Amino acid sequence: MRLINVNDIQEGMILARPVYSKNGNKLLQEGATLKEGYVPKIKQLGYSSVYIQDKLLQDVEVNDLITEELRRESINHMKETFRSVKAKTTVSAVQVLELKGIVDKLLEDIISNKNLIVDMVDIKMYDEYTFHHCVNVAVLSIIVGLSMGFNQESLYKIGLGALLHDIGKVNVSNELINKKGKLTDEEFEVVKEHTKQGYDKLKENNEIPSTSKIIALQHHERVNGEGYPEGKNDDEIHIYSKIVAVADVFDAMTSDRPYRKGYVPSEVMEYILGGAGSFFDRKVVGHFFKKVAVFPIGTEVTLNDNRVGLVIENFEKFTLRPKLRIIRENDKNIDPYDLDLRENNNKTLTIVKTNKNEQDTV
Repeated sequence: MRLINVNDIQEGMILARPVYSKNGNKLLQEGATLKEGYVPKIKQLGYSSVYIQDKLLQDVEVNDLITEELRRESINHMKETFRSVKAKTTVSAVQVLELKGIVDKLLEDIISNKNLIVDMVDIKMYDEYTFHHCVNVAVLSIIVGLSMGFNQESLYKIGLGALLHDIGKVNVSNELINKKGKLTDEEFEVVKEHTKQGYDKLKENNEIPSTSKIIALQHHERVNGEGYPEGKNDDEIHIYSKIVAVADVFDAMTSDRPYRKGYVPSEVMEYILGGAGSFFDRKVVGHFFKKVAVFPIGTEVTLNDNRVGLVIENFEKFTLRPKLRIIRENDKNIDPYDLDLRENNNKTLTIVKTNKNEQDTV
C-alpha cells in the first residue's frame, strides 16, 4: 500500500485503510473503490492523505503496532477525557480507570509486536489532531521504553503520562491551536502554559503515578536548559519526560496542520538526530532511531545513482538501509526488481531524496 495526497486520488484507486467519520464510524471500508466524488467529503473531514493499494506493492505487508480497532477506541477515550476535563477542570477517577484499561491494551499489543518497528504514518483529521497525537505519542513512547529495557510497570507509567501529556491544551482555544499564521509572542506564551496547566489538572489525582504526571509538565523541557516551562537541564528532567519529548516532536512534525504541511519522517528524524545531546537525550534518540522507520514502507526514494525505488521492508538497527523495489532507472520505468541496501555490494548506495511530491501509483 501507499500513502497519497487526497488531491492525487484517481478514479478507481482502491483504499488500503478505512476512512472514519469524526464520531469514529467507518465511512469507507478498506478495499473500497475510490471515486472522484468522494474527494470533497474526505477533505471536508480534514484528511489530507489516504492509504491506497498499489499493484507494485501487492506482496508487501505493513503491520501496525496496534490494531485499528484499538487505535479508534483510544482516540475516542482521549476525546471524551478532554471534553470532561474541559467541563470539570480535573481528570475523574472513572476516566483514569478507563485510561488505565487503554494503556493495558496498548501494552499488550505493543509487547506482542516488540520486534516490529514503527512503519506507518497515522492518518489524522485536522479537527481530531490532538486526540490522534496523544495516542501516537503514547505508542511511540512505549515502544522506545520497551527498547530501552523498562519493565511493564514503568511502561505503563510512560504510556499513561504520554496519553495525558497535552491535557493542559483544554485551556487553549482551537482558534489558537489551529491558527494558520505564525503565533505572536503573546500567543506563544499562552500555548506554553499548557504544560503547567496540564500538570495542575493531574497533580491532585492519587490514581495517577507521580512520574506520569510529571510528563505533562516536562515534555517541552530540553536537555540544554532551553525548554519550558522551567528551563530544566539534563539531569533535572525525568527520563520518562525525555522519551515523550522525542515522540511528541516526531509526531507533531510529521503531521499536517492548518498552518503547514507535515514533514516527511526522514526530515524529522534528521532534525531529532541533529538535536541529540542539545535538545534531546542521546540515549533516547538512539533507541528511537532504532525503532522508528526513517523511510516508512511505500515511500518513494531516489538513490545517489539516480535509481528510484519504493521502500518494501525496514530493519531494526538499519533504518537508513531498507530494502527497495527499484521502479525507474535513467528516468525510465523498468520491470521492478528488489535491492537490499544492507548487502555488502550495495554499501556505496545511499538514499539522497524522499520523493514526497511523486505520490502517483505506477
